[in-house]
Amino acid sequence: MHPGRWLIVGGALTVALALPAPFLRITGRPSVDGFEGAAWPAAAVAVVVAVAVVAGDRRERLSPLAAVAAAGAGAATTVFAVHKVVDAVLAARDLVAVGIRASSGFGVWLLLAGAVTMLLGAVLGLDRRLG
Repeated sequence: MHPGRWLIVGGALTVALALPAPFLRITGRPSVDGFEGAAWPAAAVAVVVAVAVVAGDRRERLSPLAAVAAAGAGAATTVFAVHKVVDAVLAARDLVAVGIRASSGFGVWLLLAGAVTMLLGAVLGLDRRLG
């Protein structure tokens, strides 16, 4: 399979695995995961892109239109993931300011890593020298 496709699929799996992970940890209370933190739209986009990328001749690079579509979806997912990281960090900071121990969880960072990996895979899909 083309290296760009591997990265897109791996990034999409990482985004999906980030959902049950803690996005916000609050001492004495259950963690807020990606489902409660409304990060599921990123996983929905990632899964659709991964399924589309696996379809067809997997040895070839993506067609230009498919690569641009995957790059757009990866960019949108990355922007969304950055928003979720900022949201979790600010929520933790606000809770700490009122005396509640809280921190951002590793789930938001996993979401961001998966989104960036998807975007890099789509950009590699545009390269004619690979594959």
